[in-house]
Amino acid sequence: MNRSSIALIILLTSSSISAQEAGVNDVTVKRIRPMDLPGLEETRIPAILGSKASMPRMPTQADIQSMQIEVAERTHRVLVAIKPLSTLQRDPIIMEGHAIWISAKEDGSDPVLVTPAHWVEGAARILVHPVEAVDKTRQLTAERATIKDVSVRARAALLDDPKLVSATVRVLDKGRNLAILEVDPEKIPPPKTGLKFFPIETVSLTHLYGLSPYAHFRPQIARILEPDRSDETLLYYLATDYNAAPGAPLVGPDGGLVALTAMHHPTEKTQTLILPPLAIEKFVRIAQGLETTNLIEDVTKPK
Repeated sequence: MNRSSIALIILLTSSSISAQEAGVNDVTVKRIRPMDLPGLEETRIPAILGSKASMPRMPTQADIQSMQIEVAERTHRVLVAIKPLSTLQRDPIIMEGHAIWISAKEDGSDPVLVTPAHWVEGAARILVHPVEAVDKTRQLTAERATIKDVSVRARAALLDDPKLVSATVRVLDKGRNLAILEVDPEKIPPPKTGLKFFPIETVSLTHLYGLSPYAHFRPQIARILEPDRSDETLLYYLATDYNAAPGAPLVGPDGGLVALTAMHHPTEKTQTLILPPLAIEKFVRIAQGLETTNLIEDVTKPK
């Protein structure tokens, strides 16, 4: 018998003794799921029926202005740099979008910075612009230059803006297509409260608005549309006629968050796919420790 065989026998004997000392009762079994996929109930707008629903009221101009300021104080412009797809291209691919401070807590405290996952996953750089104040003196018809209007060289220079703050992905949920960004709190301090969720399970949603810093936070009336459910790749998403880059908020008149834009509809040019409200709320609740994830469950407990 060679030395390696002797060593193996000693190792197995030691392991057996350790197991006997620990006892069978100390062993637990856990089932680990590959992904915490959203349930069917998370992908739809809840039906508001009977006396359960609160009667909505017509929003006033003061309501709209208050909502506009509340959203603006919690919405960031984000630039994402992707490595070139070809070795012949030296400059990175740059995309623009949004990240929103959201909280599922009753008082709105301890918000997290949320954006869709698909456009930040694997990014070479993620840069967050500080919050912009609403400029009420700006003409609503003013033209603006977008990132698509500038040259490749000028586009790359946008990444050198000293105001931009680097961010990293702290949480990534591919099943719900949601991510949480982490930034230096000294450079971009989080607000005391984040956007709270519109109570979509108890209040009828009669008015919906899309807002974006790329459009100076001018509220735009929007509608939620039911996408073609025959396309299995779109089963998770809802759709809207509000056209915006990833992560733009769709809110009610009180500033309560309803949905976030995800991407342009692949076939309907006038529509944008949006992340459903209950899926966003569950994602944030898990991130804030208000709800446990289903990724790991104990299967040894008696039923």
